[in-house]
Amino acid sequence: MQPLILPATMDALQPVAAYVTNLATLEGLGKKAVYGLRLAVDEIVTNIVVHGYGENGQTGLLRVTGETLDKELVVTVEDSAPPFDPRKAGRSSPNLSLDERQPGGWGVQLALESVDEFKYERVEGYNRNIFIVRKPLGTAVQASPSLQPTLEQTTELNNQAWLIFNSAPEQALELALHAVELAEKGGFSGGLGYGWRNAAAAYWLLGSNALALSCAQKALNLLRELDDKAGQRTVLTIFAAIYGSLSEYEAALDYQLKALSLAEELGDRSGSAQSYSNIAVIYDECGQTETALEYQLKGMELERELGHQAQLSCSYSSTGALYLKLGQPEKALEYQNQALAGASALESLYDKGHIFLNAGLLYETLGAAGEAAAYFKEALALLENLGNRGGVAETLLRLGRIYAREGTYPEALANYKKALKLAEKIRARNLTYQVHEAFAQVYEAQGDFTRALRHYKLFAEIKSEVFNKDNKKAVAGMQIRFNVEKAEREREIFRLKNVELAQALEEVAAANARIAELNRQLEAEMQVIRRELQIGRQIQADFLPEALPQAEGWELAVCFKPAREVSGDFYDVFELPDGQLGFVVADVCDKGVGAALFMALTRSLVRVLAQQATSRLVSAGISTGSRLLLEIPGPPRLVLAAATAEVLNAITLANDYISANHSRTNMFATLFFGVLDPASGMVSYINAGHDAPAILNGEGLKERLKLTGPAVGLMPGVSYKLRQVYLAPGDLLFAYTDGIPEARNTTGDFFTEKRLMALLEGQTGRPAKDILDLIQSEVARHVAKAEPSDDITALAIRRQPLQAVN
Repeated sequence: MQPLILPATMDALQPVAAYVTNLATLEGLGKKAVYGLRLAVDEIVTNIVVHGYGENGQTGLLRVTGETLDKELVVTVEDSAPPFDPRKAGRSSPNLSLDERQPGGWGVQLALESVDEFKYERVEGYNRNIFIVRKPLGTAVQASPSLQPTLEQTTELNNQAWLIFNSAPEQALELALHAVELAEKGGFSGGLGYGWRNAAAAYWLLGSNALALSCAQKALNLLRELDDKAGQRTVLTIFAAIYGSLSEYEAALDYQLKALSLAEELGDRSGSAQSYSNIAVIYDECGQTETALEYQLKGMELERELGHQAQLSCSYSSTGALYLKLGQPEKALEYQNQALAGASALESLYDKGHIFLNAGLLYETLGAAGEAAAYFKEALALLENLGNRGGVAETLLRLGRIYAREGTYPEALANYKKALKLAEKIRARNLTYQVHEAFAQVYEAQGDFTRALRHYKLFAEIKSEVFNKDNKKAVAGMQIRFNVEKAEREREIFRLKNVELAQALEEVAAANARIAELNRQLEAEMQVIRRELQIGRQIQADFLPEALPQAEGWELAVCFKPAREVSGDFYDVFELPDGQLGFVVADVCDKGVGAALFMALTRSLVRVLAQQATSRLVSAGISTGSRLLLEIPGPPRLVLAAATAEVLNAITLANDYISANHSRTNMFATLFFGVLDPASGMVSYINAGHDAPAILNGEGLKERLKLTGPAVGLMPGVSYKLRQVYLAPGDLLFAYTDGIPEARNTTGDFFTEKRLMALLEGQTGRPAKDILDLIQSEVARHVAKAEPSDDITALAIRRQPLQAVN
C-alpha cells in the first residue's frame, strides 16, 4: 500500500486506524491480531501528537507505511519530533487519582505487548517506530466484504458478548471486535463504547492485560462523552480487575470505589453488591483480610436480598476463603459447602473454577490432601479451558504444594515452573512471590541450598514490593478519600466525626511534618551537592588551557559555555616541536557529572599520548620538520610531516584504551583532532565521528572536513584515516560542537546548521574572536529565555590575509 502522510494532530487517529486495519485485514490477520496492531499503533500515534509535538510546541507530519513479508506484516510510523524511545517509557504512578492518571495507566509499554515485536530507531532526525506482527500460516489474502451495519446488529452482538465473556471469552472477544467494526462503520458511538468494554473484559479474562487496558480506556472515554453512567460503572469495574491482576492495588481500589459511587448514585443495588465483593478481593490481595470480610459480607447480604443465586454461590465461596485466612475453618467449611451446592447450576466456567479452587484451599488447610487435589484438578481443567492464565497459575501452585508435601518433588517443580511462567507473563506479582517461596522450600528440602537461597531472595524482594507499608497506607488512604468524597456529595461532611477520619487527619498532619523535615534535609544535601559541583566545575576548568598559543600570521580564538555546572564538551590547544600546534574539539555523548569525568579522561589521554609521541621522536633524533615521501593533493603540493602521523596516532591509542577499560560505561566522545603547521598552512587531521568543521573564505564555504573514523570509545581496533587540508591566506577553519546548531528556543525550534553557516559566510574578514562573539550573541538571542539544552564549544583558526601579515 502507498504510505499515508498527514498532519500530526488528533484528527490523524481515525485515518491511521483505518489504514492499519485495512492493511492487516488484507494480509489475512484474525480480528484479535488486527485490533492488537491497531491499538499499539494508536497508542504510539497519540503519544507522538500529544507529547512529541504538542508538549514541545512543535508541529509536523506523520508517515505511516506498511510492508508485507512472507511471514510478517511490518507497519512503520515516522515523525520528526524530539527523540523518544517508547520502550523506555515509564508507567503512570498509581498514587495519582483516576482523573490525574495517564490514560491506560501503564501507557505505552503495555500497549506494545499487543504486537509480536516492536523496534525503535532514530534515523537522520526522525523517530521510527516499527510494529511487527507474525502472519498465520496459510492465510488467504482477501478483502473483507462490504458490510451494511445497523444499530440493532451492533447492540445484539454486544449483548451476546457481555453475556458469555465469563464462560466463553474467546467467542465473546470475536463478537465484541465484530461489534466494534460495525459500530465504527455505522458511526454508532454507544455501540462502539460497549464493544470496546466487552473486548476489554474478554482480554482481561484471557490474561492480555495490555490490550484490556487500551480497550477499557477507549470505552471509558466514549461512555463519558455520552454521559452513560451505567456503562461507565462496568468499565471502571473492569479497570479495577485489570489493575488487581497487575498487583497495582491502590489503582484497583481507586477504580472500584468510583464504580461503587456511580452504582449508589444510580440506585443500582446489583452493581453495589458487585462492587462490595470486588473491593473485598482488593483488600484481601493487599493483606487486609478483616476489612475484606466486612465488604464481602455487605455484598453477600445485598445478593441475598436481590435473590441472585448464581452470584450468591460465588459470594459464599469467597466468604469461606476469607474465614479460612482468618483461622476459622468451621465457618469456612459452612460457606464452602453452600457454594459447592450451587456450583452445578452455574454457567460461568470462571465462577465454577474459583469455587473449586477455594474448596481445594479449604481441604488443603484441613489436611485432606486427596480431596484438595481433586478439587484443584477440577478447577485447573475449567480454568485452562477458559484460558484464564491467572487462575491456572494459582491452581498449579496449589496443586504443586500438595505434591511437595507428599514428597513427589519432580511433579511439584513441574507445576511451579508452569505457574511462574504464567504469573510473570501476566505480571501477577502477588502470585510470582508465592511461587518463588514454593520453589525455595522444595530446593531446601532436597538439600540444594544454592537454588533455595536464590528463590528466597526473589521471594523477599517481590513480596516487599507488593506488601510494603506505603502500599497498605495508600490503599487505606484511598478508602478514606472515598469516604470524604461521598460525605461531601451527601452534604454530611460536617457530621463526620468518626475515629477513622480523625486518625486519618492525624496521619496527614504527621506526614506533613515529616515532609517538612525531609525538605529541610534535602535542602542541606543540595547545598553540599551544589558545592561539590562548583568544585567539579573549577577542576574541569583547570583542564582547559589558560591561554591559547598563537603563531605569527594566524589568529586562534575559542568560546566555551557549559549548559550545566559541569560539561561534556572540551577543547585543547597545545604546542608541538618545530612550531606546530595541536588542537582538539570534542563532545561526550552524555551530559552531567558522568560526561564530565569521561571528558577529563579523554582530554588527558589525547594530550599525554600526543606529547609522548613527539617526545619519542625527539629522543630518536627525528626532526618533526622532516617529511615522509607521501604527497598530499592540493595547492601547494606538500608532504605529510613525519611527526604528524605519530602525533595523530594518539587518537587510535586513546580509543583502544577506553574501549578496553571503560566499555561498561557505554559512553563515547566525538572528536576532531588537528595538527597545524603555521609555516606551510597545512592542517593534518582526524575526524572521529564529529560534526564536520567548515573552511570558509571571502567567497563563502570552501570545504567541510568529513569523518575519517567513528567516535572514540565506541569500538576497539579502529583504524582512523589521516587527511590534510591547506589553509590559504584569509581562510577560516571553524570547529564546533552540536550545542550551537541544536540550541532551542522556548518553542523548541533549533538554531540550525544552515543558519550557522550563513552567519559565518558573511564574517570571514573579521578577527577570529569577533566572529565567535557574534555567534554567541546570535545563539543567545535565539535561545532567549529557554533553558540551555546543550554545551556550546567552538574554535576558530584564521589565517591572516597577505596584506594583514605584511
